[in-house]
Amino acid sequence: MSSTLPDASNTGRPLRRDAERNRLRILEAATELFTTRGLDVSLDDIARHAGVGIGTVYRRYPDKQVLIKALFESRIDEFVRVLSDASEIEDPWVALETVFTTMLERESCDRGIMDLLLRADDTLTKSQDVHERITELFEALLARGKAAGVIREEVAMGDIAMLHLMMMSMVSATSATEPDLWRRTLALAMTGLRPGAHCAALPGLAPQPHQVDAAMCAWRTAR
Repeated sequence: MSSTLPDASNTGRPLRRDAERNRLRILEAATELFTTRGLDVSLDDIARHAGVGIGTVYRRYPDKQVLIKALFESRIDEFVRVLSDASEIEDPWVALETVFTTMLERESCDRGIMDLLLRADDTLTKSQDVHERITELFEALLARGKAAGVIREEVAMGDIAMLHLMMMSMVSATSATEPDLWRRTLALAMTGLRPGAHCAALPGLAPQPHQVDAAMCAWRTAR
């Protein structure tokens, strides 16, 4: 993980030097544990890892959801940066490839973000703001690819969402035994996004948002 979590509970008042040190230790410990063990770690685990008393943690973070929300927001910001950086890549196919590869590389080594995206009771990923930020950037990327003739005209955001779901499933299933196998599968899957005279028309219509949500929910439950 490249950075620690933002302090979602900060009131804006300056902290004493020792309190500020403890705050940073708590955030760093939470970041490390969420990354390596997922979101099931407790505030007690975080306190022990930070080397502070549990009371110190509870005073700033009375609920683990505060830390989870901070983690989610920081990861969404990272994904937005990945998409924004990709918009500067001249070749739209390379840009799309870069987005998928970068996102999956991060998800494959960060159990926290994988848990966040896959946990059945999490509603953060359904916020309107998050949806709009990600969708706008992805749709611009798709539009560039279609204009350049490297992405099928009928490919839509629902197809991209389902491809990401498929690849997250792959990463989750193979990370412990074959951590790089997803790269081959991604290359095979992305080939289907390309147009060409040899490509058969895609059957049916692109999944709508409610269908993507239903598929995600069903897979989470099955896990």
